[in-house]
Amino acid sequence: QWVRLDTVKGTNGQLPGHMMLAWLRDSEGRYWLGMNDGGGLACMENNQFRSIRDRSGGNLGGVVRCIAEAPDGTIWLGTHEEGIVVYDPVNDSSRFLNRRNGLPGVRILNLLFDLDHTLWAITDHGIGRLAKDAAGFRALPLPDGLDPHSATGAVAQLPDGRVVFGIGRYIVY
Repeated sequence: QWVRLDTVKGTNGQLPGHMMLAWLRDSEGRYWLGMNDGGGLACMENNQFRSIRDRSGGNLGGVVRCIAEAPDGTIWLGTHEEGIVVYDPVNDSSRFLNRRNGLPGVRILNLLFDLDHTLWAITDHGIGRLAKDAAGFRALPLPDGLDPHSATGAVAQLPDGRVVFGIGRYIVY
């Protein structure tokens, strides 16, 4: 049996956009939704949607393509053109990470925190790695002949701890 929630005129509140690109259930049981068309980030808690706003009152993150929860409970947003937004739901604060922080690109295709708490950011210009407590990202050199612009966004951690990526027609680990 399907259940359908109206995200525009429904009893659960209104989302800040009409298309969801990402969905995450965090360790506290909240649902985080990444929106297209500049809708930013929304949260569903206690069966109510609410928009997360930035300091200027706009939708946090603009176009949010992917979402990951860090081990410390912060919510990391991969955006279409702003790099990564780190949102702290406890303090309702945010910060931005981009090329100045070593990201290879600012269009984020996917994010993954591995078991060692390293963040892997797949961008339209390659893969960045942010080790726990590191000051910035390091670009991941790819095997010869693979174009970093061909990163597909596919990423997973294998049972043995290795992280695997989709690069063009290849699976790389």
